[in-house]
Amino acid sequence: YILVTLLRDLKGGPYRVLLEFTFKFIKEILTLVKNTFPLPKIIFNKSLIFSLYIFLFRILFRNRAFALYNLISKKKLSRLYILLGRNKLLLLLNRKLDKILVL
Repeated sequence: YILVTLLRDLKGGPYRVLLEFTFKFIKEILTLVKNTFPLPKIIFNKSLIFSLYIFLFRILFRNRAFALYNLISKKKLSRLYILLGRNKLLLLLNRKLDKILVL
């Protein structure tokens, strides 16, 4: 499962995007396995084209994977806003894509 969340920067900067993967089928070792992993955004990297973060967003935008059907680019993502009194905005994915494997 993929969870995409838009987070407010508490210092007043631009919003941050958090990508999290939750694995459904994972082997449990001593039942102490964390199965949700955040995907870090690497900002200052010369090989940004090889970033899994950028690659996944290209796939999501290209396939119109968000429930907000017109959310098809980073520019449109930056136009979203978080309501006052809230610190995050959950960006839901299209339910039709629930059965499709990503990785």
